[in-house]
Amino acid sequence: MNEPLLVTGSYVVQKAHELENSPLDMAIAGMEGAATRFSIDAISDAKTRTSYMNNIKRMSIQTKEDVAAGKLTAREGAEFCQEMRNRILQEHRKFTSAQGVAF
Repeated sequence: MNEPLLVTGSYVVQKAHELENSPLDMAIAGMEGAATRFSIDAISDAKTRTSYMNNIKRMSIQTKEDVAAGKLTAREGAEFCQEMRNRILQEHRKFTSAQGVAF
C-alpha cells in the first residue's frame, strides 16, 4: 500500500494544493548540495573532486530518468536521494568533527 508523500508547509486544510517545488527535485538538490560540500571539505585533489561531482550528477540524472521511465516512483527516487544525502553527510562528519579532524 502506498503511503502519501508528506510535504510540509502552510496549507489551507480540506483543499488540494499545487506544490511549488517537486519533492524529487528538492531531494536531488539536497543530495547534490551535500556532495558539493563534502567534495570541497574532504577531497583535496581537483581531478578526483571533479570526478566525484560528475558521478553525483550522473546519479541525479539517472534517478530522474528512472522515474520518467517508470522504473522508480517519484517517491522512491526522492527516498533514494535522501538516503544518499544522509550517507554523504555521515561521511562528511568524519572530516569535519573534532574527532575526525584530530584523526
